[in-house]
Amino acid sequence: MTGKYDLIFSTGEACSCTECLRSAGLQFASFPWDWIAFPSLPERAELMCSGYRGWLECEDLEVIERSTANGKDVYRNRRNGIIYNHDFVAGSRLEEAFPAVRAKYERRIAHLDRLIREAERPILAVRLETPAKGGIPTPLDDCRTFRRRLAEAYPGKRFEFCLITLDAGRPFKDRIEEEPEDGLLHVAFDYADRSPGRPDFAVDSRTLVAFLKERFSVRDYRTAEERRAYRELRRRRRYAKEGVAGFWGLLAKRIRRHLGLA
Repeated sequence: MTGKYDLIFSTGEACSCTECLRSAGLQFASFPWDWIAFPSLPERAELMCSGYRGWLECEDLEVIERSTANGKDVYRNRRNGIIYNHDFVAGSRLEEAFPAVRAKYERRIAHLDRLIREAERPILAVRLETPAKGGIPTPLDDCRTFRRRLAEAYPGKRFEFCLITLDAGRPFKDRIEEEPEDGLLHVAFDYADRSPGRPDFAVDSRTLVAFLKERFSVRDYRTAEERRAYRELRRRRRYAKEGVAGFWGLLAKRIRRHLGLA
């Protein structure tokens, strides 16, 4: 399982999966499973194959935590168990916030569906187990079920799967890397970030990103307009992170490059 894919997308288990894929230059857009928790992998496949029926209805939502560290209220979907950690601003009324959240997910669902249908080469689904799960891996049969159900829903498309699981105490150089069948890759090592003050779900993204970049590549499916918007977003985030000094440093670098001095 090496080579170039037409599409690589996250199937969870948590947001660290999509964050690593983006940092590795393997995911260029937001998709439905990026920022949510639960349900199981086979249940996610069933939702995709049903056209996401019952995915997000206002009457199914119940608040389970108010004003978390990221400034959001956490909601749970009583119908399918999905937990929305990143979508509802703390203190907002559900009825007022819901339409925008629903529209956002409808865009992500439509985008993923379109890219799958347009793909000519294989499509790779990736799952990264969160360290907070305690090293209990997703069964390989769940990965097989996911591949099979999506292949049934999208005839003629080849879906491959990469499952990355936590093996506490196993260094990256001694990682388990096996392909139990064609199109299914299982990788296991200790990627938990145990730095002081880090939460129990944090991952060593540097090691994960390096592995993903070395192992996989993907076609850039963005339009020219989307690439410009992406660069602008990265620029703004960099300015916000580095402050005024970062802005002037980047401006000076561009001027030197323009003048042929760098």
